[in-house]
Amino acid sequence: MSIEAMIGIALGVFLIAFAFAPVGMGGGMLFVPLLHYGAGWDIDGRIIAASLTLTAVVSYGSGLAHRREGYVDDAIVKTGLYGAIPGAIAGVFIVSLIGEHLDDVFKLLSLVMIFWAIRKSLTKMNAASSQEELKENGQHAEVERVPLRLGAAVGGMLSSVLPNGASVI
Repeated sequence: MSIEAMIGIALGVFLIAFAFAPVGMGGGMLFVPLLHYGAGWDIDGRIIAASLTLTAVVSYGSGLAHRREGYVDDAIVKTGLYGAIPGAIAGVFIVSLIGEHLDDVFKLLSLVMIFWAIRKSLTKMNAASSQEELKENGQHAEVERVPLRLGAAVGGMLSSVLPNGASVI
């Protein structure tokens, strides 16, 4: 790989981290395409490890900043971990079972997740006004633990298969 390509990939990693950290995300959905198409890496265990490592570092820094500003509820985070950790472990087994078909599964799941995230974002934008009304009246929406844990489990599993953090999920 040429020095220009390595500089371009390093710059891409920096720009992804810079763009995603302020919104509490790690950028994992972009690290894999950057390493796959930019660096020519195969979609295998090596790229998954690199993407999850980059995502973890960006997410950790973002989490520290959000915690410092009071945007993190530790009780909710701990509740979500009861689903996320077993889900991530299940995802590792799924990746092992998929084997050489990981490239196709990754691309298909990525497309599904992108469309799902766009749909959820549009739905959430429409519901934002009702959340604002709750905040104005001093009320908070109650966190439902079972759906949170199930969602975290799916997020953990998909983060193992799609090498991203579960924030997009």
